[in-house]
Amino acid sequence: MVALVLSGVAYFRPPTLIEKETVREVVKELGAFPGPEISSPYLSVNGITTWYNKTPFVIGTSTPCAILSPAATSSLISWGVNQQTATSAAVTWTIATSTAIQATTTPLYRKEWAANNLFSVSQTGSTTAAGQQSQVIGPSQYLVVQGRVSLAGIGGGGAQLSASNVNTMRGYCTAVFQEL
Repeated sequence: MVALVLSGVAYFRPPTLIEKETVREVVKELGAFPGPEISSPYLSVNGITTWYNKTPFVIGTSTPCAILSPAATSSLISWGVNQQTATSAAVTWTIATSTAIQATTTPLYRKEWAANNLFSVSQTGSTTAAGQQSQVIGPSQYLVVQGRVSLAGIGGGGAQLSASNVNTMRGYCTAVFQEL
């Protein structure tokens, strides 16, 4: 009977007062891709960092594109050049790597292109003008795209792109680097 009385008292006892406490903490968002576009210039997956670059032609220069490689030794995975407006003269395009923004120290590709035509080229990996593989790029080097105009047509020698040719030329360059 004593047990019955004690259980009745415990059952009918008024509830214990619970204080509400506000907990303030910083919640780290793990995040997900909100759509198909990523605004970061690089993506790192499981320790492999890949840099993606696309830059429009700079108007008024013989070096319409110069893309800076990462600050780590990298492999040049791919590159591309897309000229979207024609010039009135033949152009010799040189794609090269260099430590200087307007130099073409190590040519990867050279092509003469006839006047009044559009130029578009892309390559996965890279090959020097001599046909040797040259995919490793030192830290903070440039992938340089340079054009020389041949006023005498293809094979006629060349001068740097003139203001009249480059002021109207539009296009873009791309490069993909993977840190080693």
